[in-house]
Amino acid sequence: MKQKYNCIVMGAAGRDFHIFLSFLRNNEHFRVKAFTATQIPFIGERDFPQSLAGSEYDEDIPIHDESEMAGLIKSLEVDFVFFAYSDISHQELMHKASLVQAAGASFVMLCPEHTQLKAEVPVVSITATRTGAGKSPLTQWLARSLIDRGNGWPSSAIPCHTAISTYSGYNVLPCRKTLTSMIAQLRNAKNTNPT
Repeated sequence: MKQKYNCIVMGAAGRDFHIFLSFLRNNEHFRVKAFTATQIPFIGERDFPQSLAGSEYDEDIPIHDESEMAGLIKSLEVDFVFFAYSDISHQELMHKASLVQAAGASFVMLCPEHTQLKAEVPVVSITATRTGAGKSPLTQWLARSLIDRGNGWPSSAIPCHTAISTYSGYNVLPCRKTLTSMIAQLRNAKNTNPT
């Protein structure tokens, strides 16, 4: 039995990062060799930063186009592929599982118990069942509404899909969006047009 299993996280630059950070990062049984992604233009030119991956990773984790999956499973000697995105039919999901298993890896879908964030304060989570449903505009509206009420804004935002930032004593969980640029825009708007 191996001490560490090589794995790939199959996603769309969202839930895949959450699964990595909540379940796979610092997990003594798994080593993420790569991410694959779909729906994101030029994704193959990007990496998941070592600074977020943790001390067990000496370099950034590459992100490949999902079309390279079979070759990656073989070349990286992958044991497990963790599925991590939504807006897909059952038929398409099972097709992906079959392709992964035919290439020689096990196909895994983690349940919420393994990836759910625990909080002792109220959490706002903006989610959707498909890409393009309007998460960004809703996040922006909610942030603007909270600022307009005079509640302030988080003192920091981590550019990561699973970041939880303190917001006036509560936690705000941005879903699939980095809020750093939005914070700057909202702070600038508030400074130039105070309410």
